[in-house]
Amino acid sequence: MDNLNVVDILKMGLPGLVLLLSVLSYRLLSNEQGNNNPREGVLRSIKQFMYLNFVFAVLTVAAPLIEGKYSTKNEEFTVSAVAEDALDVGKARVCNGADYVDHYLLIHDAETRKMVQVRADGVLPCNGNQVLSINAQDAVKLGWNGGKQGKDVQVVVAMRGYMFPL
Repeated sequence: MDNLNVVDILKMGLPGLVLLLSVLSYRLLSNEQGNNNPREGVLRSIKQFMYLNFVFAVLTVAAPLIEGKYSTKNEEFTVSAVAEDALDVGKARVCNGADYVDHYLLIHDAETRKMVQVRADGVLPCNGNQVLSINAQDAVKLGWNGGKQGKDVQVVVAMRGYMFPL
């Protein structure tokens, strides 16, 4: 428990923050209880910290429910994917009008039956066509040879702040 990778935990979004705050409140409480004379003020502060963490936990549960209730977009669709070397591994660029920017995308190639997860971090100028640009190494993970571009793939969008467990 001493060697937590904080960056990887925070990449999970709000659930990662709640997990990190829970671990920190546990550590604070156990350290203070280890003292011979626990300080009342410190215990009160830890209690307030735990209440704040509880509020974040409620938000973690409520956010997907609210997003799902008010969301009108389809979560699964087909786009034309293009491989490019200029992107970082695990990143993607999507059309500038797409409402799934800053979401994790699960890309499935029906022909090769392989999948890869990327984060839609950037935007592309598109003329009404749905296009997705992924890193060439991620394209290789999909089973493409280096020259394949403009291939139709199925895309599933994760809720904001969530990743697909692979």
